[in-house]
Amino acid sequence: MVDELFGGKGIDTPYEHKQMEYHPELSYPQHKKGLQLDPQIIRNIERAKDFTISQSLFDYDNLIQNIQELMNTIETRNRTEDFKLFKDALNTKKKVVDIENKLCGYDGSGDAEIYHILYKMLNSCTRRREFLDKKFRTQFTNKTDAEQIQQAENDSIDEWHQMQNQFIDLQNQLATYQPSDEEEGSSEADIYMQEAANQELAVNNKASLHNTLADTGYIHRNRTTMFNQILGQLQILVNSPQMLMPSDLKDCIMTMATGDLTAIKAHLILTFNQTKKDQNALKGAYIMMDDDKEDFISNQQWFHQQLETSVNNPLKNWLYNQSDTNHAFNDLADLLVGSLEHTQKTYKNSNNDLLKFYQQESTYYANQIAFIQKKEQIRQFLRIIEDIGDVRSLTVEWITNYLQAHGYSTV
Repeated sequence: MVDELFGGKGIDTPYEHKQMEYHPELSYPQHKKGLQLDPQIIRNIERAKDFTISQSLFDYDNLIQNIQELMNTIETRNRTEDFKLFKDALNTKKKVVDIENKLCGYDGSGDAEIYHILYKMLNSCTRRREFLDKKFRTQFTNKTDAEQIQQAENDSIDEWHQMQNQFIDLQNQLATYQPSDEEEGSSEADIYMQEAANQELAVNNKASLHNTLADTGYIHRNRTTMFNQILGQLQILVNSPQMLMPSDLKDCIMTMATGDLTAIKAHLILTFNQTKKDQNALKGAYIMMDDDKEDFISNQQWFHQQLETSVNNPLKNWLYNQSDTNHAFNDLADLLVGSLEHTQKTYKNSNNDLLKFYQQESTYYANQIAFIQKKEQIRQFLRIIEDIGDVRSLTVEWITNYLQAHGYSTV
């Protein structure tokens, strides 16, 4: 009866042998109830709720708004013809570095360099947001309103949970099934088996969808978190550059006044020029960190995600339910299993490649900001030297008033 009920198939194909790990349960207490949802499945469902495409879209929307606001602040205080030429150069990608170096000298400001970083971040965030919306959001809803997208994704995840429970119920029914007679039981068992097979395929498809969406959500959660940290540093540079200076400036200024201000200024300028040279070398080293490369890696990741959700599961299901053991089929199964394993490995690699790209990108921006901070600190020391150079009698009271007037700490 068992052979008849379960089709007499067993674990007899190469695919099944590769996938199954058999750990027999030697006892089955009478009080033990039906099968329970696998803890790993529960963890996957919770992960899918944590890392959603809808949240990624929301995060990018916030980032785009905050980046644009900071760019507007820079534009407002740089209403010059040179800065207009710089903005035009960013759009045409011609002579950007030359104009940037002119605007960001030791007697200028870092606004153009900061604006350049923000410009690149804005373009990248906008493109990624559109990509996620077009390629991933459409996999679970045609809604475009933010709240409706979030609700649709949550509903789809809840449906996955319900489908898993329904599949468990079908397995329980099969495990406890006792037909009244042989002929009727065989027919009814076939119905249960077909329902279970259909439900299993539907569950696996839904699981693959949300597991891969969570993978993508995880990547972009990391990316937007790193961008928010970068944006925080840029906001300080734009709005409160005085915070870059140490708190004990009062004593420092008194000490500077006893030295040769001309020599101090000369070496600060030399240090500034060397810093600019090192910074330009960094820009050259990361010349491939551009939107086109990001587009390519993102498309690769999406392509393999599509294989995972649309192609692989039906093939796995078909292989798993075959009972043929002839040599020709075994050879075919080996080839298909090898390809499935390869595509799964490639999918994981594509996720790692995209995440690695974003980590390198953030490291690049962090290093750029470190150079901009150093140059801004030099500019402020140079301004202090200029301001104290004409003071005949430098007193603690004068320094305190000076620091207060320029927004520095007076500790």
